[in-house]
Amino acid sequence: MRDMVRELATGRIRGSAAAGGGVVQFLGVPYAGEVDGAARFRPAPPLRPWTGVRDATAIGPAAPQPPMSFPPSARSRRMLSLLTDMMCTEAQSENCLVLNIWEPVSPATNLAR
Repeated sequence: MRDMVRELATGRIRGSAAAGGGVVQFLGVPYAGEVDGAARFRPAPPLRPWTGVRDATAIGPAAPQPPMSFPPSARSRRMLSLLTDMMCTEAQSENCLVLNIWEPVSPATNLAR
Protein backbone atom coordinates (compact mmCIF):
# COMPACT_ATOMS: atom_id res chain seq x y z
CA MET A 1 0.00 0.00 0.00
CA ARG A 2 1.38 3.43 -0.92
CA ASP A 3 0.90 6.53 1.24
CA MET A 4 0.27 10.14 0.35
CA VAL A 5 0.54 13.14 2.67
CA ARG A 6 -1.54 16.30 2.26
CA GLU A 7 -1.15 19.61 4.08
CA LEU A 8 -4.35 21.06 5.60
CA ALA A 9 -4.83 24.34 7.45
CA THR A 10 -4.74 22.39 10.75
CA GLY A 11 -1.94 19.93 10.03
CA ARG A 12 -0.80 17.10 7.79
CA ILE A 13 -2.76 13.90 7.02
CA ARG A 14 -1.60 10.59 5.55
CA GLY A 15 -3.92 8.77 3.18
CA SER A 16 -3.41 5.61 1.19
CA ALA A 17 -3.83 4.41 -2.37
CA ALA A 18 -7.15 2.62 -2.73
CA ALA A 19 -7.18 -0.95 -4.01
CA GLY A 20 -7.12 -1.00 -7.79
CA GLY A 21 -5.18 2.27 -8.03
CA GLY A 22 -6.26 5.51 -9.57
CA VAL A 23 -7.58 6.91 -6.27
CA VAL A 24 -6.07 8.03 -2.98
CA GLN A 25 -8.31 7.86 0.08
CA PHE A 26 -8.15 10.05 3.18
CA LEU A 27 -10.49 8.49 5.74
CA GLY A 28 -11.75 9.80 9.07
CA VAL A 29 -10.46 13.35 8.48
CA PRO A 30 -11.84 15.61 11.26
CA TYR A 31 -13.45 18.90 10.25
CA ALA A 32 -14.43 20.22 13.71
CA GLY A 33 -13.40 19.85 17.33
CA GLU A 34 -14.78 17.34 19.82
CA VAL A 35 -18.47 17.62 20.72
CA ASP A 36 -18.83 15.23 23.64
CA GLY A 37 -19.02 15.96 27.37
CA ALA A 38 -19.55 19.67 28.15
CA ALA A 39 -19.62 20.48 24.41
CA ARG A 40 -22.62 18.18 23.79
CA PHE A 41 -25.58 19.89 22.07
CA ARG A 42 -23.50 23.02 21.45
CA PRO A 43 -22.01 24.32 18.19
CA ALA A 44 -18.93 22.35 17.27
CA PRO A 45 -15.71 24.11 18.26
CA PRO A 46 -13.04 24.73 15.64
CA LEU A 47 -10.57 21.93 15.02
CA ARG A 48 -7.30 22.46 16.87
CA PRO A 49 -4.13 22.26 14.78
CA TRP A 50 -1.85 19.27 15.36
CA THR A 51 1.82 18.56 14.83
CA GLY A 52 3.25 15.64 12.93
CA VAL A 53 1.26 13.61 10.42
CA ARG A 54 -2.22 12.39 11.37
CA ASP A 55 -3.22 8.93 10.12
CA ALA A 56 -6.18 9.09 7.72
CA THR A 57 -6.28 5.47 6.58
CA ALA A 58 -9.29 4.20 8.58
CA ILE A 59 -12.94 5.24 8.47
CA GLY A 60 -13.84 7.42 11.46
CA PRO A 61 -16.61 6.72 13.96
CA ALA A 62 -20.27 6.78 12.94
CA ALA A 63 -22.91 8.83 14.77
CA PRO A 64 -24.44 6.86 17.66
CA GLN A 65 -27.57 4.96 16.68
CA PRO A 66 -29.95 3.09 19.00
CA PRO A 67 -30.23 -0.66 18.45
CA MET A 68 -33.01 -1.76 16.13
CA SER A 69 -35.94 -3.57 17.70
CA PHE A 70 -38.80 -5.55 16.22
CA PRO A 71 -41.81 -7.22 17.78
CA PRO A 72 -40.93 -10.77 18.85
CA SER A 73 -42.09 -12.91 15.95
CA ALA A 74 -40.24 -15.52 13.90
CA ARG A 75 -40.45 -13.37 10.78
CA SER A 76 -39.14 -10.23 12.50
CA ARG A 77 -36.28 -12.19 14.11
CA ARG A 78 -35.22 -13.45 10.65
CA MET A 79 -35.47 -9.90 9.27
CA LEU A 80 -33.43 -8.49 12.14
CA SER A 81 -30.78 -11.16 11.59
CA LEU A 82 -30.51 -10.25 7.88
CA LEU A 83 -30.36 -6.51 8.64
CA THR A 84 -27.74 -7.00 11.35
CA ASP A 85 -25.52 -8.87 8.89
CA MET A 86 -25.77 -5.96 6.43
CA MET A 87 -25.36 -3.14 8.96
CA CYS A 88 -22.24 -1.05 9.31
CA THR A 89 -19.94 -2.33 12.06
CA GLU A 90 -17.74 0.76 12.50
CA ALA A 91 -17.28 2.25 15.95
CA GLN A 92 -19.83 4.83 17.08
CA SER A 93 -19.00 8.07 18.88
CA GLU A 94 -20.41 11.53 19.50
CA ASN A 95 -17.10 12.76 18.05
CA CYS A 96 -18.08 11.71 14.55
CA LEU A 97 -17.44 15.00 12.71
CA VAL A 98 -15.14 13.44 10.14
CA LEU A 99 -14.98 13.20 6.35
CA ASN A 100 -13.94 10.41 4.01
CA ILE A 101 -12.27 11.89 0.94
CA TRP A 102 -11.28 10.18 -2.31
CA GLU A 103 -8.90 11.98 -4.66
CA PRO A 104 -8.13 10.85 -8.21
CA VAL A 105 -4.47 10.14 -8.84
CA SER A 106 -2.91 11.91 -11.80
CA PRO A 107 0.33 10.84 -13.52
CA ALA A 108 2.05 13.76 -11.73
CA THR A 109 0.97 12.57 -8.28
CA ASN A 110 3.89 11.63 -6.07
CA LEU A 111 3.03 8.57 -3.99
CA ALA A 112 5.58 7.67 -1.32
CA ARG A 113 6.55 4.00 -1.41
